[in-house]
Amino acid sequence: MSLIVSVSGVRGTVGGYEDDSLTPLHVLRFTRAFVALIKKQHEVKKVVVGHDSRPSWEIFYPVILSELQALGIDVVDLGLTTTPSLKIAVIKEAAQGGIMLSASHNPQQWNAMKFFNSAGEYLSPEEMKALQKQIANAELCYAPWDNAGKKIFKGNYLKEHIVEILNVPLIAREAIRKKRFKVVVDGINSSGAVFIPELLKELGINKIIVLNEEPHGRFAHEPEPLPKHLSALSEWIVKEKADLGIAVDPDVDRVVFYTEKGEPFEEEYSLVAAADYVLGETRGPVVANLSTTAAVEWIAKKYDVPFYYSAVGEYYVVKKMKEVNAIIGGEGNGGIIYPYIHYGRDALMGTALVLSLLAERNISLQELKQTYPKLYRTKEKVVLQSQEQASDYLSHLQNSLSELQPKEVLTLDGIKLLWKDGWVHVRRSNTEPILRIYAEADDPVLLQQRLKQVIRLMGK
Repeated sequence: MSLIVSVSGVRGTVGGYEDDSLTPLHVLRFTRAFVALIKKQHEVKKVVVGHDSRPSWEIFYPVILSELQALGIDVVDLGLTTTPSLKIAVIKEAAQGGIMLSASHNPQQWNAMKFFNSAGEYLSPEEMKALQKQIANAELCYAPWDNAGKKIFKGNYLKEHIVEILNVPLIAREAIRKKRFKVVVDGINSSGAVFIPELLKELGINKIIVLNEEPHGRFAHEPEPLPKHLSALSEWIVKEKADLGIAVDPDVDRVVFYTEKGEPFEEEYSLVAAADYVLGETRGPVVANLSTTAAVEWIAKKYDVPFYYSAVGEYYVVKKMKEVNAIIGGEGNGGIIYPYIHYGRDALMGTALVLSLLAERNISLQELKQTYPKLYRTKEKVVLQSQEQASDYLSHLQNSLSELQPKEVLTLDGIKLLWKDGWVHVRRSNTEPILRIYAEADDPVLLQQRLKQVIRLMGK
């Protein structure tokens, strides 16, 4: 599989020929190009680096560290960490950038480099294009032997991250402690197995059962936190008579919850619940990407605040949030962005917000879910042989809109068709060679009918 370069970074599978996989040479070139890019904006003295647990980190991570040091740049080495923790470290360490080695929700044969600016935020699409150009023409002078950059080991930044969360005024630490929650956590053999339990302990929760707790990176199941991958979590919640379950992806920027009955609260409702809590305490605009459930817009209307769409991808959500001064935003994949501490998806911050809601309102997840609109969703994908194929599918759909008769069509990112009682969104993935098809409706039969119709009209 050739490299995928997008606002989400540079990712590929590990193993194979150079043109078909992510190799140490790619990692070296992109590290060097990143330095060349940020040198145009800053005098680069310090870069923060970290990784998730997938085993290929041992191949690539030393390449990043040595290249940065050889260029005379001090490296703040977080080791095994989370993407949101690294973003916070970039800010607190006054670094000029950050590199996270993680392929997020992708299976363990993948790895990726995520690049962040001095604000701990993803590079823009234009900067990522410039980064690619730097691969061929970066002109950098390596440091002499006695002036190489220093490696500064800062641990995993767990304590610093938790302190930031506990200092958020909305976090109901005492109410959470009094509830005496019993929680089952699926750590997916990565940093979440360390970070989520430590956060829960600091929030006063002592009854914690951790599944897949060894962060060795050989994931016990497919790492995307979807119901089909989380059957063990469901079973343990029922077995332990727990109050809820929590699952994260390998770099801990997405969080999903399970109810006391061992049923999915659904990843879409992570953002719904967090927004419900934040807006219940303070008012302000809300942003969600085009693939996110309409229940987020419903929450915004409930509190009489503005709601805005963005393209899919954290960079685009953050850009829109800054533009409209949103107080919360995110994506329907369990990515919650609460900018009080940083502009980025953060499973730890999201967990603290949702637990605060449950504690303050004295309500269970099962009961909470009943207060939200009953909507039906499906997420499908079409594997692509080429980018041209994606363009063909989207063109066929665009030319067939008269048959579908949508109330509104949005083309901010792919094609989103909206009706009064549901929507369908078709777009290219930023992280995999696939076309994603997300759909939602008030009625499950209507949902499947629309989905089949859209797929047929795409020419698939």
